[in-house]
Amino acid sequence: MKITFKLFLLCLFCLALSLVGRCENKDEISFIDITGDTGGSAMFRFCPQGKKIFSNDEDGMRIWDAETGEKLHKLPGLIFDKFSADGKIIFARHRDRTIRIVDSESGNELHKIHILEDWLADISSDDKKIATLGGDTVRIWDVESGQELRKLGGHVGNFGDVRFSPNGKQIVTSSGHEMRIWNAESGEELRKMEGRVVYFSLEGKRLITGYAKEDLTFQIWDVESGKELHKLGGYILGFSPNGKSFVMFSEGEFRLWDVELGRAIQKVESVFFRYSPNGEKLATWTRDGIWVLDAESGNVLCKLEGAWSYPRFSTDGKKIVADKKLEISQIWDADTGKELQTLKGAFPNFSPDGKKIVTAIDDRTSKTNIIPNIRVRIWTLE
Repeated sequence: MKITFKLFLLCLFCLALSLVGRCENKDEISFIDITGDTGGSAMFRFCPQGKKIFSNDEDGMRIWDAETGEKLHKLPGLIFDKFSADGKIIFARHRDRTIRIVDSESGNELHKIHILEDWLADISSDDKKIATLGGDTVRIWDVESGQELRKLGGHVGNFGDVRFSPNGKQIVTSSGHEMRIWNAESGEELRKMEGRVVYFSLEGKRLITGYAKEDLTFQIWDVESGKELHKLGGYILGFSPNGKSFVMFSEGEFRLWDVELGRAIQKVESVFFRYSPNGEKLATWTRDGIWVLDAESGNVLCKLEGAWSYPRFSTDGKKIVADKKLEISQIWDADTGKELQTLKGAFPNFSPDGKKIVTAIDDRTSKTNIIPNIRVRIWTLE
């Protein structure tokens, strides 16, 4: 009887151990590693559809399959600018002063645009047009054919800046203290304004201009009406994606401003910040960690202790990932600051669907070796 009872306890103990093991395994995150020719960059990002990852360094671009880790393409000499929205086309500059339009599936070059002394200024949001800037001329190019569509001129002196509006229907150019808005299809000049273009708000309803009167003043304009909404003293560092707020340096401080009210709503602790993709949160970081603010009210939502690098939000804004210590990344709940998962590797980036994260691991046996040996790790979170 005693032997039977001891045997029962032993079986019970073994069962408990197996259950604990299962719980631990349940929390483990599956991953794949990419080794070999990963290049000199430690920054790896997902393509728009999340099916590929890529890097860009002095040797060019490298692209891998995010599911298998298989290297798909090595594109020498390319300096990456952007992907098309569907991820099928790569826009890049080449060191031979050409713009290359590349099929991301095959790696084949679709068009080569010789821009001479121009430089790539902007790409329309619908990926159909490219603007290049050279001296006193702006050239608009058709992406599909690679042909020049039209030239924009009229400014006195060289152009200073060129921007497509977020909907791609307008182009803003500037020279000196003069700014002009053009119809992107016809090339017709729509409006002339005072100032030097800085950028559009990401939803396209506001235009930020500056240095209109030889001093550090910035204007916020309504794009539709051309009406000046606010004139502010300071330097605008970035707009929220929803266009409701921005961060500005003024009077020795960084502040979060409300666009409609035209006033500061919260002091920001650092020049280093990032908005969530929906514009509802703002993450800023200092030596003490990352602060997450409600971008509309300025209220502090949480503080992420120990985080010390550029935070990346998931697309839905619910999670943040950042470096926590050397080659260790941490995922937090962006509303509560709760630690969710710990990952090996640095410079983490979410996939567009938030289901994967890519990190870089330096496999050098000795850190005195200046040449890195980067292993890429792709984590599957769910």
